[in-house]
Amino acid sequence: MLLNIEGIEVEFPYSAYDCQITFIRKVLEAFKKNAVLESPTGTGKTLCLLCGALAYVKDVKSKLTVNVGDAAQGTLPGSLFPKILYASRTHSQLSQVVRELNKTLYKDTKTVTLGSRDVLCINEKVMSEANSVTKAFMCRNLVKLRKCYYYNEFESYTMDLLYIEKGGVPDIEDFISISKKNRICPFYRTRSAFETAELILLPYNYIIDPRLRRIHNVQLKGNIIIFDEAHNLEAICEESVSASLSSLDISGSIRECKAVLEGLINDEEEIRAHKVCLHLFSLNNVHDVFYLFFTKNILKDHCYEFISDPYNNVLCGSFNNRNTDNYLSGVGNAVVRACSLVPQGVIVFFSSYSLMYLCLKRWKKPGGSGFSLFNEICKIKKIFVEPKSKTELKLILQQYKEAVSEGNGAALFAVCRAKVSEGIDFADCESRAVIVIGIPYAPITDPRVELKRQFLSTIKSRDKKVSKWYQTDAVRAVNQAIGRVLRHKDDFGVVILADSRYF
Repeated sequence: MLLNIEGIEVEFPYSAYDCQITFIRKVLEAFKKNAVLESPTGTGKTLCLLCGALAYVKDVKSKLTVNVGDAAQGTLPGSLFPKILYASRTHSQLSQVVRELNKTLYKDTKTVTLGSRDVLCINEKVMSEANSVTKAFMCRNLVKLRKCYYYNEFESYTMDLLYIEKGGVPDIEDFISISKKNRICPFYRTRSAFETAELILLPYNYIIDPRLRRIHNVQLKGNIIIFDEAHNLEAICEESVSASLSSLDISGSIRECKAVLEGLINDEEEIRAHKVCLHLFSLNNVHDVFYLFFTKNILKDHCYEFISDPYNNVLCGSFNNRNTDNYLSGVGNAVVRACSLVPQGVIVFFSSYSLMYLCLKRWKKPGGSGFSLFNEICKIKKIFVEPKSKTELKLILQQYKEAVSEGNGAALFAVCRAKVSEGIDFADCESRAVIVIGIPYAPITDPRVELKRQFLSTIKSRDKKVSKWYQTDAVRAVNQAIGRVLRHKDDFGVVILADSRYF
């Protein structure tokens, strides 16, 4: 569908709804100023962003081609028109952006996904190292000596050939797979393709961290910068200027210091101390910044309050109450009841791994009838539990999605703030219900949480600031979890907040 918005022709892959046209219009208007854009789940905001931004760049290029005499053949240096830097928190979220891009007529856009050696390196010797610093040192050394076969061959395989082999823009997994097949280095291939790319997909820290910007030559001035899923941005900014030391790090450092001192004493060498300066750079000169904060809007007419389980046990997962048998059995009975009523897929989010394991332990204990709550759920749906390992998670998700369409469906037990709750889509039958057990408050003993609370307490109206931030942080995690149930306009499902403190 061809749309003419603000004098710019925008190619959209479907018949656009009024809300999508309005969103694209705001995107185009925002290129003259910064903007915060909000869109409910299921309104196609990624497509709107991509189509709007790419149409704008195409329009700029067409005008430059006409006006610049040297560009009569339609070729323009990249510096004359803005690049699009599309940032998100994880590479899995960026892979979803690639999938959306391949649905459009803009899929021939020169696109590159930036990543670290940890993600992109395929040299077996380098990847056998556990430490990122060691990997980087070993990689540079092999490249310098030209002893890495993948690096030596990477220039012989262009990005155009990758596009032909994929039949569209490859996401990062496709890119790595094709690179392994053709024995070329994906890390250096992306770095070389970056200069001519029109759309650059990258994690937040490649924009926020000045060191990474410098290493990868990421220029902000004059370019279009999109921060997707911007509710994560506050935490990412804090992490980029924070550091943590474990007791193991400290003890290891002490041992190394002792060894150095012994060497100094034995060799009687003179050591000159060098001051180390820490420079904090501000992020400025940004042409266009989008902060996208998406809330899940629930109509009041569709909300019903039930603060007890089927046996009238009040469900309150406070610290003092969550270890009680009444609470654990209460939320278990609520899950059994929900699974018996909801067809296909049900996702149960716990506020933490510890609460999930606590509930599972209690639910597996046989009751007076000899049956356990866990067995009751298993009779209705096949159960899958989110692991902490990323490798295991991929298999679990595949098995869950296959089981959803069989019999009465499946139930996935997951954790707020973990992998399943953010960046993974569960459309249609894969999530007909989301149950949230407890409230996912950040651990109050976490040093970063303590420091944040201390900082906020120094600000005017400090009591309200600390309380509001702590509550908002928890609600943000809940919003991300319940957003799994609605992924497009025709999707439907139920959200159950199984805790009286929500009301």
